[in-house]
Amino acid sequence: MNSLPLPPEEKEVSRALILDDAGLILAGSQDQILHGKIEFAEREMLFQQKKGYLPIQYKGSPCCAAHALSPGFETYSTGWHSVITQPRMDS
Repeated sequence: MNSLPLPPEEKEVSRALILDDAGLILAGSQDQILHGKIEFAEREMLFQQKKGYLPIQYKGSPCCAAHALSPGFETYSTGWHSVITQPRMDS
């Protein structure tokens, strides 16, 4: 999770996460405590897509959330979601 291919200035403000369908944090970057859930109104809509991104409000701040459904391993589907959040600078 900590070897994201992002420039240092983006890596500093981005958060990469592996989530289950309910938004439960399974893994994350930035050495953050891995408990709790990620809650934002558009999560269910975003998770219905294989890949995508949406502008969201997260903890009262405008962000961009990018998502990709995990392909799983061999024939086993995890149903996990890879998510990267970044603050939006356009606001």
